Amino acid sequence: MGGKDIKTKILFRGWALVELFSILGCSSVHMSPKKPLLYDVNVSVDLKSPPVQQPYSYSYGSIQERRRMRMGQVQSLKNSRMIGEGKDGYLHVLKDPEEEEYKDYIHKVVDEENRDRLLLYAMEAKKSGKGISQVEKEYGQKWQSRAFKGELIEGEEGWQAKNENLF
Repeated sequence: MGGKDIKTKILFRGWALVELFSILGCSSVHMSPKKPLLYDVNVSVDLKSPPVQQPYSYSYGSIQERRRMRMGQVQSLKNSRMIGEGKDGYLHVLKDPEEEEYKDYIHKVVDEENRDRLLLYAMEAKKSGKGISQVEKEYGQKWQSRAFKGELIEGEEGWQAKNENLF
């Protein structure tokens, strides 16, 4: 029986070693390459934006449309006596508010209106054969004559509020 016990012990120990190796063999294995893996990646990005538009077109209709769209802003600034009609045919900022944002707004409105007026005058000068300074003067009188009572207009003596006796 002694030999059978030894065989059983050997078999049992062999089986235990197999179990031990199979358990240890299931542990995680860390492998790292000798050289880093490089991947060739091609990336392209398409940015889409609205088409760039000319901020100003030069047709008579487009000039008048822009002027109509800002007419309320211009009239409001005239009513508040921030701007006035110059004898040169252009709007002038007469009073800058302290608030920087409002000041920028006023100058933007006046600059856009004056830019459109200049385009209008240039078209009129070309069509009539007159000099642009003559057209500016004529339109200056026209704008001042259309001004409402109380609006500031530039006269020979300087800026004054329009009353019934003027024009």
